Amino acid sequence: MAPKTFLGKRGNFLLMRYIEEKYAESGLTDQDFATKAAEVLGLPVNRDHVNSSRAALEIPANVSPGQASRQSLTDIKVKELEDLVLAQSVRLDDCVRKIETLQRDLHLHPPGVRK
Repeated sequence: MAPKTFLGKRGNFLLMRYIEEKYAESGLTDQDFATKAAEVLGLPVNRDHVNSSRAALEIPANVSPGQASRQSLTDIKVKELEDLVLAQSVRLDDCVRKIETLQRDLHLHPPGVRK
């Protein structure tokens, strides 16, 4: 377990200001943003500091890599389902055309239609 680090009032102020200015546009996770903030601010910033400060500022978390992967997987599955529906629709349209051709060639009428 890592030792707890305290930023102090000045450190927290600097971190919150940095989060307000840079967090959303960075697209980084809290962990990656903490690493960057530590370098820029010269403070021992960790993920928990970023998480609590960001939450206090009511700034939503950026998507984590795992969430991005799950979202990409979901997008792929949705695309596969859309392609499947389109393929089935084409097959159904083809079946309808064949039935209509048979009805015409055999001089049959669809159910419910009398001539």
